[in-house]
Parts: sequence; C-alpha cells; structure tokens
Amino acid sequence: MEREGRWIYLCAGFWNLPTTGTDSRAGALIHAASHFDDMGSTNHHAIGRAACVKLAATHGQRSNCIWNGDSYRYFAEDAYTYDIVAGVGEVESPIVHDEH
Repeated sequence: MEREGRWIYLCAGFWNLPTTGTDSRAGALIHAASHFDDMGSTNHHAIGRAACVKLAATHGQRSNCIWNGDSYRYFAEDAYTYDIVAGVGEVESPIVHDEH
C-alpha cells in the first residue's frame, strides 16, 4: 500500500535546538511526526512542559494527553535521558511533590 508523501518543514530555529535532551531536535521531530494520521493524529492541546504537566493534572483534561503532540515529545525525551530499569538519570519536571 503506497502512502502519500509526508513532509515535516523545519524552520531556521530547529537548527538552534540541541540534538537530544529537553526541547531537542529529536523531540521536535517526534512531536511533528505524531501529527500524521497513522502515527497518532495528535493536536496541540498543550505546548511546553509546564502546560503538558498541567494538562495531565487537570481532571477532565487527562484524556487529551494522548492526543497532544508535546506529550509524546516529552515522554520520548525523558525516556532517552532516564534509565527506567536502572533508575538513574534526571528527568526535568516542574512537578512538585507534596510530602504531606
């Protein structure tokens, strides 16, 4: 089955991003690819890490996380920088855990 060509247009700012890590080129490509119908069909419900965390924490909005391009971006970037099995690495997150 042939598919029509897919295009991701890269603006000049793309080349100023770090290759990997938070808000990286790799993350930008994952975000953009997630918009293709057969790769997630995502939209823009939240842009940026803090907005994604707020989306996930807001009752009634959690289901939008699966349809949000930046959610995939930050999941992939965090998975790359944090070894879940060994429990080592750092994940940048604005989440503050209440110890009470």
